[in-house]
Amino acid sequence: MDNFTNTSQHDPAHHTGCRPYSNLATPECDFGCLHRTLGEELLLPPLYAFEETATSAHTWANMAVNKWGGLGVNLPPSVHLLTLEPWGDSRLLLRLEHMYEKGESDTRSSPVTVSLKGLLADWAITGVEEMILSANLHKKDEHRLKWKVKTTSTAQASHSQQHTSNSVHQQDPLSVTLGPMEIRTFVLTIPELTRLGQTLMGVPRVHWVVAEDAHATNMRVVTYLKHTALPHTYLLNVKLSLKPFSHERFCAH
Repeated sequence: MDNFTNTSQHDPAHHTGCRPYSNLATPECDFGCLHRTLGEELLLPPLYAFEETATSAHTWANMAVNKWGGLGVNLPPSVHLLTLEPWGDSRLLLRLEHMYEKGESDTRSSPVTVSLKGLLADWAITGVEEMILSANLHKKDEHRLKWKVKTTSTAQASHSQQHTSNSVHQQDPLSVTLGPMEIRTFVLTIPELTRLGQTLMGVPRVHWVVAEDAHATNMRVVTYLKHTALPHTYLLNVKLSLKPFSHERFCAH
């Protein structure tokens, strides 16, 4: 490494763009932990974006969202959010990955349980469906081929333990247990109001009118409207009378 570094410094023609990294393991983060953590940081570095504007810093600070985080709670150090993307109307595709192999790290190779409740900062999750990795089949409808193989008692115990870790939280669908190197895929259902609010937050000069036929205020709606920071009007006890649509009348006007 010393020879490579010296050569790169004095002879630009031999520079290959490699960077040496030195890290010291600690009881809280051993070598396996350092290896995975550093690799993740190098693979997914922060992305910086800039925009030209004539607006003053004070005005910009008052009109723009200056700080935002997509996660409502921090994930455990051994869990990586692999996928989060729209999946049809009012649904999101979520994949969670356990980054460590069994025995790779003394502190982070154990199975870990994650609660999906409050995981996403701006989306309340109302439904969870587990899918296979490709997300084109429900996990409960999966039928794997069964092969006749000779297994040791250790392998059978490991398989049994993994199956137990996946099914221990069936009564709480918002709790997910991940074993070493395991990826689990979910389709999350979010309220339509939340999805619409996320869309309107990107629209300039908009006033949101929310109308309900209920007689009492829904505090969850009130809280969410305040959270969006959008100018809004919340109406109660609204009765809509929808008249049949006339194509000729619409065209005539």
